[in-house]
Amino acid sequence: IFLLVSIDGPEHIHDESRRFASNNKGSFRKIYDNLKYIQDHYPEFYKNNINFNIVVHENGFNDVDEFVTNDPLFSNSIFLANFISDNYTDKKYSISENSLIDYRYKRFLLYLQKTAYLKEYTPSKLLTQSFYKNIHIEDYLDNRVCLPKAFHRGGSCIPGLHKLFLTANGDFYPCERVNESSNATKIGTIYDGLDISKIKDLTNLESYTSSDCHNCWAYSFCEICLSGVENNECIDADLIKKRCITTRKNIEDTFKDYCVLKELGYGFEKDIIRKNYNL
Repeated sequence: IFLLVSIDGPEHIHDESRRFASNNKGSFRKIYDNLKYIQDHYPEFYKNNINFNIVVHENGFNDVDEFVTNDPLFSNSIFLANFISDNYTDKKYSISENSLIDYRYKRFLLYLQKTAYLKEYTPSKLLTQSFYKNIHIEDYLDNRVCLPKAFHRGGSCIPGLHKLFLTANGDFYPCERVNESSNATKIGTIYDGLDISKIKDLTNLESYTSSDCHNCWAYSFCEICLSGVENNECIDADLIKKRCITTRKNIEDTFKDYCVLKELGYGFEKDIIRKNYNL
């Protein structure tokens, strides 16, 4: 069993949004104390079986980065970091200009370090995993020089395979990012087990927008997943299409990064890529 623990940074940042429903108190201290207990009593499990997810809020990117870098509790930990999402809410979130500057600058330093232009530098823990994730494009390309005649959509993960989200009511969902109040992505219960036919339908997300997908240059690199594309009862094709422009832009940026790294001689075959991202 692997655990992905959500912790959004130091106490004053984490507790802004992650509070107990029962008393509205921040959850940071409870989470931190429990992690310390696991590390003290089960050090091997803590080291090998616990990773962390961070949602970067509107402000404080540097504060979060310094926290995970300097706190000994996280000295050997792996972090997945994402900017806050406005899926399932009417609120519109934006990242402050200062946080964006800090993020872009540390990303720039990370790339310099990976290409040996900046040797005496320890890269940001918040960005390292996303770097490995972005450069797995080398494996997708597989020496490809043009679009193949037959291939399949990149797609999302297989529901229930790598992650499983369990609600307090005993319902199973693919992960923590989908809407647990919707039946569209419910894949079973603790009483009835997993609904394999439902999982198969959700795996084939392309079927909802096949005509658009088959004419898209980013088809085999698409990572649009179930999060944010469902309404109350079903998958919504219009919601999928709404995300296409941003998705293509992200894929294009990944290609740009890939080309720069290739030009600078980065070794994509390094074992560390597969070790850290389980490729």
